[in-house]
Amino acid sequence: MKADVVWGRGKTGTGIKVAIVEVPESELSTSSRIEFSNPYLLDGSSYRPDLPASSHATEVAGVVASTHSTHKGISYGVPALLSANAPSEDDTDIVAATEWAITQGAKVISCSFGGETGSSLGDMDQYLDHVVWSNHLTVVVAAGNPPNSGNVWCPGLAYNVITVGAFDDRDSSAWTGDTMWQYSGYNDPESPHGDREKPEVVAVGCGITSTSTASPWLVSCASGTSLAAPAVSGEAALLMHRQSQLASWPEAVKAAIMAGAIHNIEGASRLSDRDGAGGIDCSIADDTIVNNRWWANTVTYGDFPKTYVLSGIPAGKKVRVVASWDSHPPDLHPPYGTINDPLQSDFDLVIYDPNGEQVEVSSSYDNNYEIGQFETEMSGNYQARVVKYRFEGASERLALAYSISDP
Repeated sequence: MKADVVWGRGKTGTGIKVAIVEVPESELSTSSRIEFSNPYLLDGSSYRPDLPASSHATEVAGVVASTHSTHKGISYGVPALLSANAPSEDDTDIVAATEWAITQGAKVISCSFGGETGSSLGDMDQYLDHVVWSNHLTVVVAAGNPPNSGNVWCPGLAYNVITVGAFDDRDSSAWTGDTMWQYSGYNDPESPHGDREKPEVVAVGCGITSTSTASPWLVSCASGTSLAAPAVSGEAALLMHRQSQLASWPEAVKAAIMAGAIHNIEGASRLSDRDGAGGIDCSIADDTIVNNRWWANTVTYGDFPKTYVLSGIPAGKKVRVVASWDSHPPDLHPPYGTINDPLQSDFDLVIYDPNGEQVEVSSSYDNNYEIGQFETEMSGNYQARVVKYRFEGASERLALAYSISDP
């Protein structure tokens, strides 16, 4: 996932608070807390320090923040983690734990919990959409591990979160031979036009050694999207360490991560069923930020069409462009009764070469992102134009990011 490349550039997540939201490991247990006595995890704080330590929560935490010399977390330089450990799977308990993490200054909220609710949005989907829209925080959610249906689990159906599936890297740093993990959720949410796509990206979820609750403090983890999601949470922290403005622009974080997810594991290389935009590449996402290949603005109806100049692109490169915006859920907490998570805008993305010829278009109806990809036949300044197909709100938080890589 190329996190080590970003570490070599001096970015490890320093100063970015990450919250691990967890529920008990079973209905008969209340264990949901990160074990901070682990010597490879900095001493953090817990929402419910009285609850037992959880092996699942501690393993997830290590993927983000382990300081072990070999088995490092993706953003091992983050300050002490926030263990947002809910005492039960009840929505009100999960919300209370998440709200605590927000008051503690979390900039990234990592959620490796959930359950199958079919293909319709649930209360927790809407709540996490609210956290992104109203609190301007990046939320990352595991796609889930359905044994038979293939459905993405709630709250991974939410619009505004980054939903993460899992792939198997075969314990090799080479990308050749990587495959999707067979139980990674991929069936898409219901939508008016039937074209929503989940997950957004995938990360390694197999063959991971992470932090444990007891000596020798490391464990070989079971496979799952629970371990893929915190890798993307760590990537988000790396990007925020690179550019502090991203801490309040989850739309831009999502666009940069999707633009950088160039590892095609299955299907089409731009966007496909099981791996979404692809496997994450932290180094490409970091390139996007360090080279100022991103924008984030609050826009209104009169700002469209909105044009972005993709400057100085060489010939013979692969360029991926992602635009991202939000749904607008109400400022409420579960239970909601009825789901009201409106997507008030539908934007399309059109890309032009230096001669003004159209080279790519992305025009889904029901996603709150558009993703375009093309190979450059000439060098120069390209243009990405975001066009409004529908705009029903007063304003939108719109971000655009693009990556440049070898074909």
